[in-house]
Amino acid sequence: RQYIIHAHPGHFSMKIPGHFSVQLNSWYSGDTHLHAAGCAHYMLPTEGVAPETMIRHIRGEALSVGEVLTWAGGYSYQKQFFSGAAISPEARLEHPQLQAANNADWKPMPTPKDRESMLRYDLEISGFPSSLSGHLILMRLKELSYPGTHAVEDWPSWNLPVAKWAKAQGALVGYTHCSLGMIVGTNALPGSVAKIVKLEHAWRRLDGRNDDGFQ
Repeated sequence: RQYIIHAHPGHFSMKIPGHFSVQLNSWYSGDTHLHAAGCAHYMLPTEGVAPETMIRHIRGEALSVGEVLTWAGGYSYQKQFFSGAAISPEARLEHPQLQAANNADWKPMPTPKDRESMLRYDLEISGFPSSLSGHLILMRLKELSYPGTHAVEDWPSWNLPVAKWAKAQGALVGYTHCSLGMIVGTNALPGSVAKIVKLEHAWRRLDGRNDDGFQ
């Protein structure tokens, strides 16, 4: 139904259906920036919560997909949930024993629409050695750990090798936001670029690394 808006004010009424399916029009809702650990509001910030808890957020907001970005805060614990694919966990409590200890009998109830909401675990380069260059988001990864690393501190000290590694496995790579290392004293582009390069060189010297990309 079409309405023509004329130059003079007018009135019209229309009835909006209370519920409609955006998927029928090939639209899928999602949140591409979620964190499951590392934040102060978690009982154990270095662990965070499991997929069983994160999926309740997604289903509660009627989203089709949620992208859980693991970062340095909780990386060692959260990387166990990475699978390289989207998942749809069962509707169950992450720690049912805690509910029992609090004399709570609340139980998640599965619904026929549960499989319409999915999670995928990927990575945000935040809190890593190269974070001063800005926070990269790496989505659609097949491998989560940079080659030859065992801890966050082992990762490259700037972003180019990380971006190349992610792109080589078909990932989507981009910046979510800058970090403290991108703060400079001028808005002039040449000066800013020069200072950023100096910061990168200084960071690499402090870190004692020889990552490719600097000549």
